[in-house]
Amino acid sequence: MENVDTTPQLEEIYASDGSDLEKLKSAFDAITKTILEQSDHELEVLRALSDKEALVKEQIKKSTVKHVRYVFNHCYTRVTGKQAWNE
Repeated sequence: MENVDTTPQLEEIYASDGSDLEKLKSAFDAITKTILEQSDHELEVLRALSDKEALVKEQIKKSTVKHVRYVFNHCYTRVTGKQAWNE
């Protein structure tokens, strides 16, 4: 996977006037959404190629990232009293 931490979107988040917590939330959201989008594209290719082994690995990766987003959202909600994002 490419280094998603150097995108203009993330540079804008890091340079913003928001609190460190809000920057963390926004950056984590942007990075994990990018990973999930890339995973969706990879799953399409693997389905077309009928590569079942790689397909299962990619599905596990996607599920793991989705779970990590859930955990972050849960912790963010406990700390701030509001959800990081609605999913």
